[in-house]
Amino acid sequence: MIQRLIYWSIDMRYQITKCLNKYGKMEFLADSIIDLLTHYYCEFVNPRETTVNINYNLLEFSGLKSQKELGIDPSNLEQRDYSAEISFRDVKSLNENICKNSCASKPCKNCKNYGYANPRNCKTNICPFFFDGTYCDKLMTPKRPDYCGDSSLTATSSKKIHVLDLNAECFYKIKSPSKSKKVRVKFTPIISSVHWDCKRYKILEIKYNTDKSKDGVMPCGKMKEFTVTGSKGTDVLIYHYKIAQEFKIKMEYQSVRS
Repeated sequence: MIQRLIYWSIDMRYQITKCLNKYGKMEFLADSIIDLLTHYYCEFVNPRETTVNINYNLLEFSGLKSQKELGIDPSNLEQRDYSAEISFRDVKSLNENICKNSCASKPCKNCKNYGYANPRNCKTNICPFFFDGTYCDKLMTPKRPDYCGDSSLTATSSKKIHVLDLNAECFYKIKSPSKSKKVRVKFTPIISSVHWDCKRYKILEIKYNTDKSKDGVMPCGKMKEFTVTGSKGTDVLIYHYKIAQEFKIKMEYQSVRS
């Protein structure tokens, strides 16, 4: 939640400064919040997954715990609280608003997967998780690729199986065979007694939407069987971290009609 508070603070400071500029004011002091709310007509845009209410002389923030349900079975799968963290899209939005002129002369026109030029060094780019390379067009590689096996898999109408061993950090891409098919992946823990605290770091993430800048689903708690169905014609990306206990997951994947 601390990450979320930092994001709210930066985003609202930007919105307040933008509003005051319309009235010829360049600075905002913390003790002038009452004056701001009672004398200026500021419209605040709600940050992602957040509601902003003006209650007399207070700005109230409320964030609802959200979970991903579309394409997930069961829909009540226990997941991390995405609303409590700063996402790639949050950081990109702040950079586009606050630092939009930093790389105006050197935008990353060839960036893929929603990557963008780094405001601190326009010769480099910032990529969403899973992606790397000059133009964010390459999949991240693990430190021990020999341990992970083939990272590039292709779904077919026949079911295929790959076992994920969480003794090492690995990245995988399951390619969709055509733009008209979906990739469906079922994850079944081989050791069913593993419980992973949702407040700890993620040990598994699956990106299955067309927009790869969005966070994927990150299960936690009592690790149990679940299925993810990707968007039509979209590759599914899988990441798992290493943990200090034996834990394997059977990954069964295939292509299905949309």
